[in-house]
Amino acid sequence: MVLGDIAEPGTAERLVATAAADGSRLRGIVHCAMVLDDAVLTNVSDEQLAKVWLPKAVGAWHLHQATAGHPLDWFAAFSSMASLLGNPGQGAYAAANSWLDGFAAWRSGQGLPTLAVNWGPWGEIGVATDFGRRGYRTIPTDQGMAALHSLLARRRVQTGVLPGPPETWLPSAGRHLPFFSAVAASGERPADRPAGPDDTEDLRARLVALPAGLARRAALEDFLAGHVRAVLRLGDGPLDPQTPLKSLGFDSLLAMELRGRVERSAGVTLARDFVWQHPTLAALAEGVAGLLGLELTAT
Repeated sequence: MVLGDIAEPGTAERLVATAAADGSRLRGIVHCAMVLDDAVLTNVSDEQLAKVWLPKAVGAWHLHQATAGHPLDWFAAFSSMASLLGNPGQGAYAAANSWLDGFAAWRSGQGLPTLAVNWGPWGEIGVATDFGRRGYRTIPTDQGMAALHSLLARRRVQTGVLPGPPETWLPSAGRHLPFFSAVAASGERPADRPAGPDDTEDLRARLVALPAGLARRAALEDFLAGHVRAVLRLGDGPLDPQTPLKSLGFDSLLAMELRGRVERSAGVTLARDFVWQHPTLAALAEGVAGLLGLELTAT
């Protein structure tokens, strides 16, 4: 067994030498190293970028160089759906995986069979098992291995493997774009639909038409609850306005997604920590109403 950092010089060479030490032919490589260090794109530091980039990109290159004298049957690089669809707070990770996708195309162009799999979350092992607890479909290990076998057998170069309906994973801001038209669902709930040019006017007009007090508050809370359900992939059941959002499963990435959705659909600009400063649905409604210049309490 060889342990080491694949991004460090010499590790890949030791791995290859050990695998072929008994005269066996080295037939394939699985490159699935990864490190996450999430941050909003404008806040990504050089250190964070390197931490995410090195195991994915530099590690793949080291394995490419170390196997130069070995006629591999396959080289499987584990990429991510992040490079296809993006993910809030994972700009560095998406970039590293995008490089890996290009690497697979380049190696294949050299006549070296290479596959990049843009994986969705695996549900039984790995760093994405929490997706299942948040209501997302995930990839069972046996189905993931079967998919990998099928893609290698068919000599694919790059393929996305996503669990459940593809539209589940489309970013809300891009569902209306032609790029996603082939996989987007024909019908979406209003909260899942990206805001159009008149949506902000409609929201404020609807709220203004209601008297300040319970009716206006309920309408705004219902509007925000729709976005909370969409982000968490919840059903249509009621949400208690006083329930802390963290208890529903919100983390920093989901908070960023919620903030972006509310900004687009309500036509407001929210502070980066807005969701954490307004930790319940009721508090969110108060904060958004203030930005819209509306009173929620009858005077």
